[in-house]
Amino acid sequence: MIKYFVKIALIAAGGIFLTSTLQAKVKWNMPTPYGDGYFHTKNTREFAADIEKKTNGEISINVHSGASLFPSTEIFRAIRGGQAEIGELLMANIGNEDAMFNIDSIPFLIGSYGDAQRLWDTFKPELEKRLDKLGAVLLYAVPWPPQNFYSKVEIKDANFFKGKKMRAYNAITSQMADLLGAAPTTIQVPEIPQAFSTGVIDVMITSGSTGVSSQAWDFIDYYTEVQAWMPKNMIFINKKIWQKLSDQHKKVIRQAAEAAEKRGWEYSQKANEADRLTLSNNGIKVVKPSPAMMKELKKVGAEMAKDWLTKVGDQGSSLYKKYNQ
Repeated sequence: MIKYFVKIALIAAGGIFLTSTLQAKVKWNMPTPYGDGYFHTKNTREFAADIEKKTNGEISINVHSGASLFPSTEIFRAIRGGQAEIGELLMANIGNEDAMFNIDSIPFLIGSYGDAQRLWDTFKPELEKRLDKLGAVLLYAVPWPPQNFYSKVEIKDANFFKGKKMRAYNAITSQMADLLGAAPTTIQVPEIPQAFSTGVIDVMITSGSTGVSSQAWDFIDYYTEVQAWMPKNMIFINKKIWQKLSDQHKKVIRQAAEAAEKRGWEYSQKANEADRLTLSNNGIKVVKPSPAMMKELKKVGAEMAKDWLTKVGDQGSSLYKKYNQ
């Protein structure tokens, strides 16, 4: 009889353990604005798969690519408000919340991936603190390749932009268009081909990756390599969700994030080289700007940096100075 009750107790305990295990399994939604053809999305899916594997399925992440769950303008609000648990977004897209997040979109502040890494290392601790105050936890960030100009005709000097309609996708690109004398025109990535073909825009600045995914050779002829900046996508999680995780799950996610950041930077550099070649092989003329043109463009960059410094206070100014040293 005693053995019988022991057996029943063990079965009951096993049932409780099974139930708690099943309850521990969670499925998160992860919106990203970018389609599956982008290296960012490939990396994001690998990050999600890594977490699911290393938590033995206890955390499963459903990546919603191509803004299929939320448009890019609503992703941060959705994560912070708990409508989704984890997400990916261009860092500068929350620059209106805190101008510090616009740091990597200041034109001509960097000139290489090495510079981009130094800039990230300098500002990352402060950005983590500020994101925390906004209700989210930063997991990792990966840069886009350098931003360059696309146009139907060759851009020979800075006067080209006056009176032109230039694609804008956030406050920074709108400000740049204004300073160049162009009219900022908001166009989302999927709308780019039609916008050029119908004359809604005359010029845009974006990465080679966007040019390739949009098959830019169908509607433009020139790709001018000014390497203006290398904006980063950041992957972040709702702060309350993060705080409820076990230490073990936090550790797994941090390790997966570290691997994804390293892998993503490598993907970005490879994409930069491959996309440049693809654009050229499809008939786009890849050109270097003249020194005179770069001098004028850098004046715009300096003006934007000056404006940014007025918004970020002493902490931002101190970090900016540290980076430039």
